[in-house]
Amino acid sequence: MTETVARLIGTRVARRLFLLFVLAAFVPLAAIAFVSLTQVHAILLKQGEQRLTASAKSYGMEIFERLLLAAEVAISTASAPKGTLPGDSLGPRTFESLGILDEDGAVRPVIGRPDDLFLSTESRSRLVRGKAVVIVTDATASPRIHIATPLPPPSKEIAFGEVRPEHLWGTADELPARHHPGPIHRPRERER
Repeated sequence: MTETVARLIGTRVARRLFLLFVLAAFVPLAAIAFVSLTQVHAILLKQGEQRLTASAKSYGMEIFERLLLAAEVAISTASAPKGTLPGDSLGPRTFESLGILDEDGAVRPVIGRPDDLFLSTESRSRLVRGKAVVIVTDATASPRIHIATPLPPPSKEIAFGEVRPEHLWGTADELPARHHPGPIHRPRERER
């Protein structure tokens, strides 16, 4: 059998025909494989981006809901009569510190020792309209998230406090794309 094959491709014309046959068969297959691989790669990238977008949107909405809950907890905790706040209530589990800012600028602590509150003109106008404000401090190192919300009328006071990172960000197993080997957010230690 090898003698027959050797005789068939032994001539120069036969070798060229054989090479032309091989090229005619394999070049289109290689081109189809390359185009298919490129298209599959593009489709997989697009699907990955869609999944990542959906995951980020879901996580963002969850954080937004937690901020809304924190604003409601701030109002109810600040509105509670002094000394009636049980230790296992949502207030201490939601806030590192919480205070009430009155019309004169005096701060009454409710939980812990609240930081000084700096409000921009835009934030003050939002509070006057009855809407909550989120303030981020120490954004470069380890961000601290504060929320300020007006107390219900006729009060002109503002409840404000620092939201606990574990309340806002959730536990590590709630994070999207959990394949990350370590926690994404490591709250810095604070002096008490």
